[in-house]
Amino acid sequence: MKHLLIPADFSEYSINAAKYALHIASKCGFEIMLFNCYHIPAIDPMMPGEFISDLSESIKNDSTYKLETMQ
Repeated sequence: MKHLLIPADFSEYSINAAKYALHIASKCGFEIMLFNCYHIPAIDPMMPGEFISDLSESIKNDSTYKLETMQ
């Protein structure tokens, strides 16, 4: 079985590419997998640890939500 890995950054371009990949997958019987990674911006080393943890958790949760709504 063939697999298609679809990168998703939730931009208009990646959503369009995902729709196109889904179309190809349905025609060819391919299995698909959405892939997303997220970037945690540069952080001041003097910033409190709780803020860094909250920021990274918020970015992760937002990314997870968007992936789930794409499915």
